[in-house]
Amino acid sequence: MSGRGAPLLAFHLVWVENGIDIAQLRNVGRQSSTIPSNARFRGAEHFLDAHGLHPNKRHERWQWGCQTRWAQRLCFVLVLILSALTRTAIAQQPAPVTSAKPTKTVSDLPIAPPIPKRSIPNYDGRPPPQVTAAEQALWIPRAIFFPLYLTTEYLLRRPIGWLVSVSEKYAIPLRVIDFFSFGENRKGMILPTLFADFGLRPSVGIYFRLNDEPVEGNDIRVHAATWGEHWLHLIVTDRFTFQPGARAVLRVEGTRRADHQFAGIGPLSGANHLSRYTADQLDATVSVEWSKVWRGSRVTTLTGVRALGFPEQLDCCIEPLLESLIRYGTLPSPPGFKKELRIVRQQVEVEMDSRDDNARSGLGFRAETYGELAFGISDTIAHRWVKWGAAAGAFLDLTGERRTVGLLAAVDLVHPLGSENVPFTELVSLGGEGLLRSFVPGRLRGESGVAAGVEYRWPTWVWLDGLAYLSVGNVLGPQFSNFSPSIMRAAFGIGLRTRGLLDNSFEFTVGGGTDPFEQGGKVTAFRFTLGTAPRF
Repeated sequence: MSGRGAPLLAFHLVWVENGIDIAQLRNVGRQSSTIPSNARFRGAEHFLDAHGLHPNKRHERWQWGCQTRWAQRLCFVLVLILSALTRTAIAQQPAPVTSAKPTKTVSDLPIAPPIPKRSIPNYDGRPPPQVTAAEQALWIPRAIFFPLYLTTEYLLRRPIGWLVSVSEKYAIPLRVIDFFSFGENRKGMILPTLFADFGLRPSVGIYFRLNDEPVEGNDIRVHAATWGEHWLHLIVTDRFTFQPGARAVLRVEGTRRADHQFAGIGPLSGANHLSRYTADQLDATVSVEWSKVWRGSRVTTLTGVRALGFPEQLDCCIEPLLESLIRYGTLPSPPGFKKELRIVRQQVEVEMDSRDDNARSGLGFRAETYGELAFGISDTIAHRWVKWGAAAGAFLDLTGERRTVGLLAAVDLVHPLGSENVPFTELVSLGGEGLLRSFVPGRLRGESGVAAGVEYRWPTWVWLDGLAYLSVGNVLGPQFSNFSPSIMRAAFGIGLRTRGLLDNSFEFTVGGGTDPFEQGGKVTAFRFTLGTAPRF
């Protein structure tokens, strides 16, 4: 480039090299129109001079080529055009090629070595607790009863616990108690009851309680239940506390049931001869209890009258009637069947328990014995007998948290004192609430009986204990005459029960019973109970 265009290009190159923004230079020329044009250009000159680009100082030929006013304007326009073209050319130049360097990612960074886990500080200076032999032995019953534990834990305890937690959250128990209670300080209460026992008829009923009426210290309890006109049950009890730890009790109980079971008398009675019979029974007793003897111990004396009759037999269940089996010669007629019985009873019972009434699953021992003299009112000489029994148990709390293992044993005996046989309803009966509780009441009857077993109790809730048991025993002949291990039966099961002594206790049991071992020991009895049962 030559002539006057060279200074312009040289000026533009210097201008771009110094990094002056073209917008700044344009703004200098775009001032208000009230400013003279030569003043506006002089402003541009001052701008160039501030950046060291004034032509008088660095480019002499610029001054020569742009001396007149119109030449200066033309030069200014040419500078703008050339600067725009130059900036476009520089932007279109390819970027310099540089050597590509790999980019590091997080995965390329070095991994820090793992920090070892800090041991738990020993703040109190005591050695860690040692596993005791009792805790190790606890795994044996846990392994044996694990399937049954799953049933009670996840199908009963947890749902019941959730239900109770919700009810406590919304104060449902208090509202229910207030709804069913009446009188000052809730002296009276009426509650509905329900009890089901597999193999027997279920029942629904009402429990009535009235304390300190009509005088202080006098408590009245009533329980009435039914399942139709052929299943009736009524208990009325009046308890009067005449001094601390001593009370007199008047009790009347009446029952009509058509579902009583009978399969024979003796150790070899089988389920294939199971039959039903109907019986009406009325009991009236007067007793005196002393309960402050020592801890959970008590002494009871009792006198009572019992009336027993066998009305028309009702076909209630799938099993045949007892009188039908007697008629066909399948079973012999049991003593006293189809006779009207009037019996007077006198009984003394002594219980020694090192545990409190409210802690019956703790550490300790228990022993009890009873003796009863009974005779028929119609013939007191020929129709009389004596009955006695004893039971003992030792209980060990394995962990100190009411997880208790108990070893128990019991014997019972009835012996006639006259010429008549003892009525079959008054014989020794194993089952129901005894050690062989997998059998329904009355299923096993004999003139004597023995049983022994082990049970394990553990807390499942505030007032509820889990129970697992395994027992062996059977009824025997007169005075244990045919005792043999081969004729023993087994009973086993698991369940839930309320803790302590209550008027009405909740009960859930699932269990099975076997035939005598010499007959193969097959499980032929099944028992399922659920509901509340009276205990007064």
